[in-house]
Amino acid sequence: MKATATDSARAPFDLSADRPTGMDAWERLPGESDPAWRAFMDYRDSHPRSIRVTAKRLGKSSTIVARWSTLHGWLKRAAAFDADQDRKHLAALEDERLTAARRQAQLGYAAQEVAVQALAATDPATLTPTEATRLLGLGVKIERDALDGAVQVHVTASDKAMTTRELDAALTELEALILSSPG
Repeated sequence: MKATATDSARAPFDLSADRPTGMDAWERLPGESDPAWRAFMDYRDSHPRSIRVTAKRLGKSSTIVARWSTLHGWLKRAAAFDADQDRKHLAALEDERLTAARRQAQLGYAAQEVAVQALAATDPATLTPTEATRLLGLGVKIERDALDGAVQVHVTASDKAMTTRELDAALTELEALILSSPG
């Protein structure tokens, strides 16, 4: 398509009026010549974008490339393309965040299960007064949080007894988990 004096006098590009319904702004427009379309794709995919650099890269006159840019609304079309790419990127990040959150929740449940099993296997008579007091405080916090709906704890029985060191480590981890939970 050759540019004419009429092309230069044409009204500014309108994203909604100059393309068919349902067509993305960065797709080839009806009546857009092959050279103009190729130039737009080069411009759209370049960063930073430059009419002069696009013209040079394609071996075209800067004047004709600038005319195509104005005629076919490259600035608006490229901005619409960028916005679409940003939406897709943010949606992909959100999917990754949700996947990571599910994976971390599963790991958290597994860690809680191990701690609860170790705690259930502990003989209460072997607890020092400090350990018993600490365990009581954690138990009260867990109960309050559970009644508020903030924490869910599942208890299972095990026949493995814990050493004092293992109990202290389990209590420390459980305490950190409970204290970091909302509520």
